[in-house]
Amino acid sequence: MGDSEYVIVVDDDPSIQAIIGRSLGLSVVPFHSLEGFLSHSSRYYPKAIFLDILLAPETNGLDVVPRVKAMWPYCALLVMTSASSEKWIADALEAGADDFLTKPLNSEEVRARMNVRARVLESLRNVDEVVFGELKFSERHCMLEHSGKKIYLSPVASTLMKIFCVNSSAVVSRETLHRVGWPSIKVSENALDQRILELRRALVELSSEVTIHCVHGEGYIFSSRKPERKRTSRSKEVS
Repeated sequence: MGDSEYVIVVDDDPSIQAIIGRSLGLSVVPFHSLEGFLSHSSRYYPKAIFLDILLAPETNGLDVVPRVKAMWPYCALLVMTSASSEKWIADALEAGADDFLTKPLNSEEVRARMNVRARVLESLRNVDEVVFGELKFSERHCMLEHSGKKIYLSPVASTLMKIFCVNSSAVVSRETLHRVGWPSIKVSENALDQRILELRRALVELSSEVTIHCVHGEGYIFSSRKPERKRTSRSKEVS
């Protein structure tokens, strides 16, 4: 679905989906389980995602927040729960959620919070230059710069670099990189490997402390130092 004027609601309560739809005046794509949502996620480009973090006693929606944010970096992700605990709020925001809603939902609050987060994320989408210490990246010019030295990237490598910048210090899956780098065509695994190699070589040539590390079985992490322990894409996974 290419139309962005709809939201995804992951909640096993149909009344929640109805409230959100009426509050926003937008179409709702409903999912009753995390499994159903994740298995179909690549089909969608929503304006916002509303995720219940306590779908069932054995299902914690916080586990997938990083992965969801990596897939849709500029999509507002609001988590919901009826549990009134400050720890839930802190955990949700730390995991990468953009905002937090407590049930029962208030229509005006739903609309206001989503609109604010959507505006902020849209402004980030339009930012051209990202800075990490002395390393600068310009998407418009497909360029990396460090200490006055510049290297120009291929268009796809530049697109992938933007995703890494948005998800700095978090794991981005190969699936997400394929989806963003080649949105309309299917390419070989080697195509992604070559673009990652291009980025790594550029960072080495610039003598940057920032590099791209491989997290076996998960994806890649853009960080200034090698992670001390294994990070999973469920610890944070931006379109």
